[in-house]
Amino acid sequence: MWSRSSSSTTGSRNCWRPLVDAATAATLAAVVKGRVGGFLRNVYEIGHAGTCDVCRGPSAGSAVCGQCSNARAELNGLMCDHTLMLTYAQGDNRPYLHQSAHLMQTYKATPPVQRSVDDLRLIVNIGTLLHGDCIRQELGHLWDSVTYVPSSRGRQGDHPVQQLATAVRQVVDPAAVQRFLLDLGPGYVPGCTRVRRADRFAVSDEWQGAVRGKHVLVVDDTWTTGASIQSAAAALKLAGAESVTGLCAARWLKWSWPDHAALLGMCTSDYDALRCMVREGRCLVGRQP
Repeated sequence: MWSRSSSSTTGSRNCWRPLVDAATAATLAAVVKGRVGGFLRNVYEIGHAGTCDVCRGPSAGSAVCGQCSNARAELNGLMCDHTLMLTYAQGDNRPYLHQSAHLMQTYKATPPVQRSVDDLRLIVNIGTLLHGDCIRQELGHLWDSVTYVPSSRGRQGDHPVQQLATAVRQVVDPAAVQRFLLDLGPGYVPGCTRVRRADRFAVSDEWQGAVRGKHVLVVDDTWTTGASIQSAAAALKLAGAESVTGLCAARWLKWSWPDHAALLGMCTSDYDALRCMVREGRCLVGRQP
């Protein structure tokens, strides 16, 4: 499925799934809430006052936070054109580890805890199904190909993030959206996960056709600083991608950082898959085309 052999893609721009009806949407959201609703939180939508349009973290008085502004400068603007975050995870919640942080840690364990992998796959799958039309309208196009951020531990095929990439509803059908692998680039340094470099990752010659002139989706499990996924976006742009969308299952926030704590303090409602991460107030869930 994620082999090193190239595969063709057909009709990807016409394969976006239609809206689900309101009853089905409510049923699916109830399933997600029963699994993770008690400890995960919804991200604020794009354009929400006080949050960054790129990373959905705190950003007082500006649409883009300082960290994302610095990333744009360091990468010469070679960044994701759009970013999608599904949940907030709460780190450093002393004196105990928050369940959302436990979920992410057990997902990243070696080997990963399958229940945690399944929970994140469910969030990605249902979230992108319910809000697929809102995502399409926000981006203005569909995805031609999909990849994921290679593991900093050197794991490739067996890393659970590939399961998250496959779970994106619009790429479930492998005949519709081409799947390809990113390589580690000459600028990759083991253990330096927060370094933003355009050469940290690379697109091999065999995958040029999946990238050049294409709308590419790149998936990661967690956004902490955004260094990994933005470096991946830079590599894709350098390889000729027309546009890059970054999707992360969880935006990691820390209670030990005052601005993060203030944002988390406002996020008190259980995770609800019906709440749109893109167009809250203009969401199309349950409406007929």
